[in-house]
Amino acid sequence: MLRSSKARGSARAVLALCVCVPGFWLACSSPPPGTSDPRASSGAGGLPQGASGASAHAGSAGQSPTSTGGTWASAGAGGSGGGYSGAASGGLPNAGATNGGYSGGSGGSTSGGSAGQIGSAGAPGKPTFDVTFFVIADTHADPPTDSFDLRATARAVNAVAAAGTWPSKIDGSDTHFKGGTIGKPRGVAFVGDLTGWGTAPTELLTFRHYFEAGNSADSIAFPGYVGLGNHDIDSADRSADLAVQYRNQEWSFVDSRHLGPNAPVKVTNFDAASHNYSWDFDRVHLVQTHRFAGDTGYGLASSLPFVAADLKKYASDGRPVILFHHYGMDTFGTQDRWWTENDRNAYRNALKGYHVAGIIVGHTHAAFQYTWDGLRVFQVNNAKAEINAGNNDGNGSFAIVRVTDQQLDIVTCRWLDDTGKYELIAPFFSGPTDAGAAQ
Repeated sequence: MLRSSKARGSARAVLALCVCVPGFWLACSSPPPGTSDPRASSGAGGLPQGASGASAHAGSAGQSPTSTGGTWASAGAGGSGGGYSGAASGGLPNAGATNGGYSGGSGGSTSGGSAGQIGSAGAPGKPTFDVTFFVIADTHADPPTDSFDLRATARAVNAVAAAGTWPSKIDGSDTHFKGGTIGKPRGVAFVGDLTGWGTAPTELLTFRHYFEAGNSADSIAFPGYVGLGNHDIDSADRSADLAVQYRNQEWSFVDSRHLGPNAPVKVTNFDAASHNYSWDFDRVHLVQTHRFAGDTGYGLASSLPFVAADLKKYASDGRPVILFHHYGMDTFGTQDRWWTENDRNAYRNALKGYHVAGIIVGHTHAAFQYTWDGLRVFQVNNAKAEINAGNNDGNGSFAIVRVTDQQLDIVTCRWLDDTGKYELIAPFFSGPTDAGAAQ
């Protein structure tokens, strides 16, 4: 919500806000006292645990296996040969129900041990996925179209997607990231305040110039999943009639990007009444709720029925869920002028039973992480620089998010200039994707 400063033409190297809180190791070598490190539950090398082998025909003592993957068992006492025990195939994706297994033969006469037993059927392997997406907050696009800060943000997005790598250390601390090349983002999610003052006819043009793929030579190269914030839909100082006109144009912009089978950025599910929508990147289910889920401001229909039905239909199988909205659950974000405790309680109740990997928000113009009623919340900094103004935390930044079946990695990317130079900085996070079903 905070008003960002005007564009800055010089690079600044100001340390980002970095706070150590439970579950979020921000350049810390160990977790805070009284907490457990969520990284400890990750499988070795970040790979899922595989299932045991499928059933196979039993073989008589000393007989060669008719299935692959067996490991030699010891021979039966006094016998000339033993059976086989099935390979567990642990640590390999989709390995279940592929290899037959044999149990070892019991001791017998000199002619060999008794027949091996039929192995039990292996469970299907856990599906694997590796999804990368970026999150940008509070672009506050204003005229004129030529914006140093927004151009710097867009070019940093394209540059890190083209040649970025996950750092093993930040500020001297191990990141515990899965590592390797930063994947090309499947999309870029926006968590509100696309525009500076909701002056839709001019400010949306500026936003689209930089953040609508294909709109200009300066724009990001990836699909944008747009969400509105208070700056986009509040009345500000304009007349009531003009405020309604501009607000409707902002909602129409959302609809034009995501509603219907011919939308330029297709989604899985769209609620025309609240403009909330959801989509899927492989087995990751993502939900955009704009200012917040359940918002009824300015005559908007509550999206809570949509969110509840959407999660029941698309996330009841335990897949990870990521939710996006503008207002956070921090001290600034929970002021009653934004949303009330009753609003948050109703929203939290709708999430019970689902595997919420994270909630990603904006609004406060700072990057940090915390836990809200057992759920992980990731606050994304604003896109524009704030130097000697606002939070005075230097150039703008955005979040890079990687979700695999085992691990959730998030790092902050701060632009350095408008040529595509950037740095990967704290705050960062690495932990298990599945934090359990929301209670």
